[in-house]
Order: sequence, then C-alpha cells, then structure tokens
Amino acid sequence: MASWGGAAMARMLLCCCCCALLIQSGLGADANAAFLSNINEYRLSQGLPAFGTNAGASCVARQVAEKFRGTSCTNSTGTDTVDGQEPQFDDALLKKCNLQLVNVKDGFIGPSCVPAGISAADAPKVAAINITKSQYAELNDTKYVSAGAGSVDNAWFVMVLATNASEGNFINQDLDPSSAFALRVSLAPIAVIIYVVSTMALGCAF
Repeated sequence: MASWGGAAMARMLLCCCCCALLIQSGLGADANAAFLSNINEYRLSQGLPAFGTNAGASCVARQVAEKFRGTSCTNSTGTDTVDGQEPQFDDALLKKCNLQLVNVKDGFIGPSCVPAGISAADAPKVAAINITKSQYAELNDTKYVSAGAGSVDNAWFVMVLATNASEGNFINQDLDPSSAFALRVSLAPIAVIIYVVSTMALGCAF
C-alpha cells in the first residue's frame, strides 16, 4: 500500500510539473504574439503591410531570447543601449531551428529589454514601443516582409525580421553539415526604455 501511495504521489507531482510547463509555455506564446501584434500596429500606422509570421524567424527569436535568461535589464534611465551583451550565434542555434546559415545572413535581430516593475500584461507593449523608437529604420524597410518574436521572463523580447530573398527568408530546411562560415546576420544594439506612467499611457496609439 505504501509503495502504491508513493507511486501515486510521484505521478501527481509529474502531472503538476507538466501542467506548470504547459502554462508557462502558453504565457510565453501569448507574450510573443502580443509583442508582434504591437509591432504590426506600428507598421500599419506607417502605411506599411503587417509582417507575416515566419516560423524559422520565430524559432531563432525564441532561442536568442533564451540566451538572455537571467540577464538584468540595467539601463533604465532612458532609451539607451547596453553594449557587450549580444548573444553568440553558432551552428547549434540554427540546428535547433533546422536552418541553413545562407538563409539567415540578411535577416535582422533586434533585442529589447523591459525594466523591472513592469507588469507581465504591459511588458510586450513597452518592449514594442522601445523597438519602434530604436529600430524604426529596420521596421520601415520594405525588404523585410515577415517576422518572428521571442521572449523570456517578460523582461527580454527579441524581434527577428526576414526577407523574401533566399539569403534572409529563414526557411526551415535540412542543415548542410558542410556549412562552417560565420553567421553575418545583423544584430541591433540592445535597447532599453524607461517606463514612465506620467508621460506615456499604455493605451495610446503608436
């Protein structure tokens, strides 16, 4: 009986852990979708078409965001950049997303962090506003037609932009094992924006 009780308890704990992981994954997906939706609101306000969702870019964005896990968002005194914290890109990252280097080198990656104290519900919009201020040139560039978003801990958000051309379309395909050259994808400076309720209402339009 004791043995059965122990097995039942183990199954219950495993079930709880699985549920927690599923909830966390769902919350992360919602944050990513909200972040990209706000980016697209900006695009539409500029008379540009919304970015389509790019599966390969989304995968890269999630992997890059994960590299920032545990990294503090230190500059919170304005729209500044944090140098020296760019994640390292390697074949392992692309392998996880089943991408070839040749198909990502013309893409663009823009990380953004949100200072502590911002609610989880507000973080995606704050991060999007940050990106629209610091990376507006890329957001307005018509060569980028699709995008992916990733985030971690509602503190770091990553936008990955893709083109229609083969050098930047982030199309998933079998990874060529002979590819050994360095990834040359553009990485934006990491931008940080202060959240000031008295000067910026979250409900305002871009």
